[in-house]
Amino acid sequence: MPALIAFAGFVLAFTLAAGALPAAGFWWDLLAALGLCSATVVAFLGWDSESPAAQPRLRLHRNLGFVAAGLATGHAFGYLIIDSTVLEYLMPAAPAYMLAGLVAWVVLIGITFTSAPGSRKRYYKGFPTFRRWHRGLFLILVVTAGWHILGTGFSLEAPWQQGLAAAVLCAVPVLAYWHRRRYGTLPLTPGPPHAAKADAGAVLSCLTLVVLSAAYATVKLLVCSGC
Repeated sequence: MPALIAFAGFVLAFTLAAGALPAAGFWWDLLAALGLCSATVVAFLGWDSESPAAQPRLRLHRNLGFVAAGLATGHAFGYLIIDSTVLEYLMPAAPAYMLAGLVAWVVLIGITFTSAPGSRKRYYKGFPTFRRWHRGLFLILVVTAGWHILGTGFSLEAPWQQGLAAAVLCAVPVLAYWHRRRYGTLPLTPGPPHAAKADAGAVLSCLTLVVLSAAYATVKLLVCSGC
């Protein structure tokens, strides 16, 4: 997944482009980066269209969805582990952008696990129905995740960063839809991979994104050591 890794690396570098914020601590910044990486995977998958259920490429798409869900889960529960006061941000009185993050996580978990073959057949009447709901939930996910990321202002503080990020978030589903209508699918790899390759690619992508997140936290800590 070179394109996905390059995209995630660009996003993490982009958050530091206007000057890194004072580091909140290595683990805090690492968890923030995991959340950003989860969002980049979701955005990246927005460019991919659904394949017939029997094709291995759908397995790769679904596996990367699990990667996004895993990173988002680590992002959320990791904060609860290192700082129990974060629980206050999950209560009804929490800021709207934090509740939006919670909704985004729930939608991401739902959209991922209902895409598994058994669940898909159980909850949806045919693949076209699944595809319509999948797209609708994806739009909800993009809106709520974007609201959460921009609302916190932790990773994207500068106004120009937030404006550009908002424009990209709005453009992703529109341009992805336009591309599919005009040119057809945009495969994640040059050809449909075997199932084993799809599984290995997803695992390798997940590990690489975790390493990138650790590098992001380290750089932020070093740059801001004198802040």
